[in-house]
Amino acid sequence: MVLMHHPVAVTREQDRHNLLHGHQAAVQRWAAAGADLVLGGHIHLPFVLPLRDHWPHLPRAMWALQAGTAFSTRVRVDAGNSVNIIRLGASAPTLDTTAGALRHRLIERWDHTAIKQCFERVQTLSLSSAHSI
Repeated sequence: MVLMHHPVAVTREQDRHNLLHGHQAAVQRWAAAGADLVLGGHIHLPFVLPLRDHWPHLPRAMWALQAGTAFSTRVRVDAGNSVNIIRLGASAPTLDTTAGALRHRLIERWDHTAIKQCFERVQTLSLSSAHSI
């Protein structure tokens, strides 16, 4: 895993100016080094993107996991407070093709609900399939 403040990929054109400087070269090198998950923040918008959608020739599957805003008033109009939980060893297997080992990774997104005043799980994503459960 690689942790960055700025995103390496975005879902909205208006966020392109927030991309990490040198993000294309960085993603290529991190993939070559064995990274499969790049965590980012800065734009206060939660999402998970398979990076092969942007760079089809990456030597391995990689995902950008973008954080929303956990405990701040600086939220997007369409994305309130949220947190991501990465569960290693959870019940969704992913194959590490470089080591031949089976690893388990689930990404959970929890959004804050004003009515209940708590965080509730709204999405579970298996990195092996990149589909919501």
